[in-house]
Formats: sequence, structure tokens, C-alpha cells
Amino acid sequence: MHSECGTPLISTVHFILCRLWSRITVFPAVSDSMHSKCGTPLISTVHFKRQLSSSPTFPRETTQLRALKLKPNPSLSLSTLGNTVSALQPGLTGFYPHALKVSAKLGLLKEGKQLHSRMIKLGFNNVLPLQTQMLNLYVKCKQFSDAEKLFDQMRVRNLVTWNTMICKSNLCLGFSYFKKMLINKVGFDHITLNTLLHASSEVKGVVFGRELHCFIVKCGFLYDSFVSSALVHLYGECGLVEEARWVFDQVFCRDLVLWNVMVSCYALNSLTKEAFEVFDLMKKEGVKGDGYTFCSLLKSCCIWGFYELGRQVHGLIIKLCFDLDVPVASALVDMYITNGNLYDAQKAFDGMTARNVVSWNTLIVGYAQRGDMEKVMELLREMRCLFVPWSFKRKCYSF
Repeated sequence: MHSECGTPLISTVHFILCRLWSRITVFPAVSDSMHSKCGTPLISTVHFKRQLSSSPTFPRETTQLRALKLKPNPSLSLSTLGNTVSALQPGLTGFYPHALKVSAKLGLLKEGKQLHSRMIKLGFNNVLPLQTQMLNLYVKCKQFSDAEKLFDQMRVRNLVTWNTMICKSNLCLGFSYFKKMLINKVGFDHITLNTLLHASSEVKGVVFGRELHCFIVKCGFLYDSFVSSALVHLYGECGLVEEARWVFDQVFCRDLVLWNVMVSCYALNSLTKEAFEVFDLMKKEGVKGDGYTFCSLLKSCCIWGFYELGRQVHGLIIKLCFDLDVPVASALVDMYITNGNLYDAQKAFDGMTARNVVSWNTLIVGYAQRGDMEKVMELLREMRCLFVPWSFKRKCYSF
């Protein structure tokens, strides 16, 4: 009913439910969920405030908090969360984990600090799950000093707490926390190792990566597909393709992510033939590719001399119905532009059912490189009419 109802029908159903089932405990939560998912968050907010003042219950408050993530107006979400915090009564401990999750997801630092203050006042500040959620909020809002202060004050820390600190720290700080984990005998898991490997790949830290590789082999995590994928990605980012292939060959049970990372590794280093060899091996083993696979293959065809191979990939994409995928279609436009075929690039762009700013930027760059500024201005005007936001970031040219 959520996906099909319009606002008048929702209000009618709500009225009937109020008359027939007003005494049923679960009804307020169902009503809040219905209004929020059907695009009437204001009605849901009013109904929630009215019900909260009479008899607050855990399902209703969590439903309303989940609904904040669906609302298009951030200010309404922020206001609703602030009013909810002020209306809370002591004892509603189930509210805090969900409220902190919403605050972290929406970046509501001010409301998160209000929640933290109230937790301290009510004596919930030493509850480990709440501390971990609060730590996650500070880290996501880039309040690293507050996060470190809270981390140092924690009497008990678990693996999730340590991983949260490692995840958002820089490479050196992340490794220092990892060493402290080993000294304190906290233990580690694949998430810990994956986080450190990705941090190393971002700064092309080969030395740190090789040290981690030795540690991973020693601890027996090399055959974990999650960790091995991150290791292949690290070596690919650093241009060490042979090391990446060695790690790939060591894993016997390969999932789609590992195959995609290996194809991407070759594409990133302009090794088109090797990328397609891995793709052929992937098909022989019965693994079906996804949008990420074809994006990597198209990227590997953005080299002079592989235009016909790119057209074959385009045919396979149409056959498998991946041409409706926005990243794949954007990569297709980029492939044609790189090979100097603006006609097919425009044709692929016109066939896209949905476009993002990357798609527009790719086509604009193609016409700008050819010197067709009239077409560039036409595309910019079309972007403005369709309310597509212009990008001023590096490597983006819609200005």
C-alpha cells in the first residue's frame, strides 16, 4: 500500500483506523510508518508528537526516527529530532541507539551532542553500545578530538569500538591504534584488516601494505575474499600488478567482488588484454558480471586501438540490459569520447533513462575538447533547466 497510495487515500485510511482501532497499541507505529513512507512526513510528525505526549512506546519512536531518513527536508528532520529529544521521558533507553544512528547518518552534530548530554544526565553514558554509537557520530562528523576524548574515557572497549576509531583515522594513526589493539590483546577481524588496507591504498602506502600482507599471511586471512580483495586493490593502486595477480591466484573461492577488483586492477594500469583475459576466465567459471565489471572493461578500452573491443562490450551490455545502469552508461559515453567518436557518445547519452552530473560532465568535456563551445553552452543550459547541480570539483568541468 505504501508504494501505491496517494495523500487523500492515506488520510482516509488513517481516519478509518482512528475510528476502529484507536485502542490497539501497534496502530500509532503503523500510522507513522504509513505517512512517512507515502510522502506525508508532516502528518506523521504531528501524529507522532500527539501520541508521544500521551503514552510513548518504543516501536512508535523508532518508527518515527527511521522515517527521518526518508524525509527530503533536512531542516524538518533536524527540528523533529530536536523536539523528540526535549519530549523524552527517563527510561526510554531504546530511543538512544536509533536517535544516534539518525544523527550520524544526517550529520546532526548539535542534536547528537544534546543526546550525549542527556545520556550523561540519566546515567547512560557508560553503556558500551551507546558509547560506540556516540563515537561513530563524532567520527562521521569529523570531530576527531571529541572522538578521541570519548574513546579515552571509555572503561570498556570492544572490537567494534576499536574498528570505529581505525576506520576514520589517517594511515599512521590507524596503525598506531592497531598496534594498541594487539598489545591489549583485543583481537582483530577482517574489517580491521580491510580498513587498514584501504587506508594504505588511498595514499599508495606500499611499505605499510607489504607489512600488512605479511601479517595477513601469518594469521591465515589471505584466503578471506574480503581481505584479499582489499589487498589486490592496494597493489593495483600502487601499480604492482604482478603482486596483485599473485594474491588473486592464491584464493580458490573467489566471489564477484574479487573478480571485479582484479579486472579493475588491470584496467587502472592500462592492461586491456589482461583485463579481458580475466573477464573470459570469469565467464568460464560461471560468475556473472555486474555494472562494476562492465565499467572496468569500458575503462580499459579508453586506450587508442581498442575502440572495436569497446563496441563489442557495448553490444554485450545491451544484451544483458546493463545499458540502463547510470554508471555503465556514463562509462560508455566516456569510452566513445576518449576514442574520438562524439556521435556514438551523444547517442549513448540520449539513450540514458537517468543521468547524473558525471554523465553531463563527461559529454561536456568531449565537446569542449573538440572546441564546440556552442554545444557546451547548450548542454549547460539544459542542465540548468533540469535542475542538475553544476560541479566545480577537480576533474569536473561543468562551470
